[in-house]
Amino acid sequence: MVDRKIFSLHFEPVAQIDERIFLLPEKTLHEIEWIEPIPKLDLDFGGIAAGSTISEVEKNEIYVNDNELAQWRFIPITDKLVATGMACPKALKCWTTKNASGNLSWNVDYMDVPVETLQLTEFFQYKSKTRVFSLKNTGTADISASIVRFYGYIFILSKKIEEIEKPYISIPTQSRLGKS
Repeated sequence: MVDRKIFSLHFEPVAQIDERIFLLPEKTLHEIEWIEPIPKLDLDFGGIAAGSTISEVEKNEIYVNDNELAQWRFIPITDKLVATGMACPKALKCWTTKNASGNLSWNVDYMDVPVETLQLTEFFQYKSKTRVFSLKNTGTADISASIVRFYGYIFILSKKIEEIEKPYISIPTQSRLGKS
């Protein structure tokens, strides 16, 4: 098995066909049967008033079928738009410490090049497990559309493999706060 890392600097599939992944916190082992890249997917989270935040917005366009896993990275592309939070499931925030939360700035311009250095935005979407985003308009003018660009890969997974043995790559599918 090739030594690949999740959240690596370069954005590439974390596993290849016939390799195995161990999903956390589900604690299920699967083999990759197929991989398909997803070109840029621009999603509009709606209008946001100047200085305002929208919270817990769900975009089911990033969800995948029951036998699939998606590996995503994203970047806000609307000027003055900042991602202030992500949660999966809804009540369990990502990017948080005991006393603080991180923000994802809009000030990196990647144009149409796949997001290669935004490892902080990488997440793994398993099935249609609820994932929500919070976005803030840091500008002084209202915005009518808040566009966030997603890039990724979709993996078709084998049925659950009952006997768990290495080698495999462990993949977290939700916030660490919800781990079993």
